Amino acid sequence: MLRQFCGENRRSLLGHNITTKRELQQTLRVLYDTDLDINTAAYNMSLHFNTLKYRIKEIEEMADTQVGSHSGQDSTSS
Repeated sequence: MLRQFCGENRRSLLGHNITTKRELQQTLRVLYDTDLDINTAAYNMSLHFNTLKYRIKEIEEMADTQVGSHSGQDSTSS
């Protein structure tokens, strides 16, 4: 499911500046590789947990869909 999401919505990331596009594409790639485990993805990318959540929010807004159910530490936040 995540692979399909990445393939279908990758084009919507192309309208943003090169740095942002690369960051968001890398974020999707790492999320896919970690099965949406935000804690592991943030660690692997050397990012703060909230920075990764912000990037996910940006991707979801651009694609007008949700990346998927976020696993990891997100169970207590709304």
